[in-house]
Amino acid sequence: MKWLIYILILFNLGFFAWNYQAAPWRHDAAPASTGPGEDVARLRLLSEPAGADQGHSKPPAHSASAPSAAQCPTLGPFDKRAQAASAAKRLRDTDLHGRVRVEHLSDEKGYWVLIPPSKSRSAARKTIAKLRAQGVKDYFLVATGDMKNAISLGVYSSRGAARQRMDDMRELDLSPELQDVPLPQRRYWVDLPSNTPADDVQAALKALLADYPHLQRKRHACEGG
Repeated sequence: MKWLIYILILFNLGFFAWNYQAAPWRHDAAPASTGPGEDVARLRLLSEPAGADQGHSKPPAHSASAPSAAQCPTLGPFDKRAQAASAAKRLRDTDLHGRVRVEHLSDEKGYWVLIPPSKSRSAARKTIAKLRAQGVKDYFLVATGDMKNAISLGVYSSRGAARQRMDDMRELDLSPELQDVPLPQRRYWVDLPSNTPADDVQAALKALLADYPHLQRKRHACEGG
């Protein structure tokens, strides 16, 4: 009976050993995944753009530069608006339709020659009558503001010219004053359409140079459309 038990034990041991050798070898580590897991960083080549590992990657956006403003040929500068307007009219006669543009410059110091405000409008008019009797034509009656009823005798960019005007008024038995004032500086240009042929612009410049020898031809951002 004991031998039978031993034989059964040996038989079971042999059967277990045979099954163990036939099964593939395994270990406790998880099998390697065929693709990167969620917590595994993906290897990226230096030549590969960032974001290539996204399923719907977009090409890098290129910022579009703003279109540059259209440039119009312009002729000038003119010292007075009337001069620019006259030049623009002459150009219209040759089918060049220009528009007058004012250029504001930094203010300069000016000198205002004036007769101080009178107490009333009637008193100011008496002074004006005296000026007329003496042959003075360049004056202006201030009607409003802090200098109401003053009489302007001119604004000058040169102190010397202002002083000369004061001396002339004193000879007429008047008592003018001199005040410093900001003198706005402006220049005027005639802008032509952006599609004006270069030869036509040059011909216009040549035609105006006889009357305005310092005239220049430049380009400026078109205004008004």
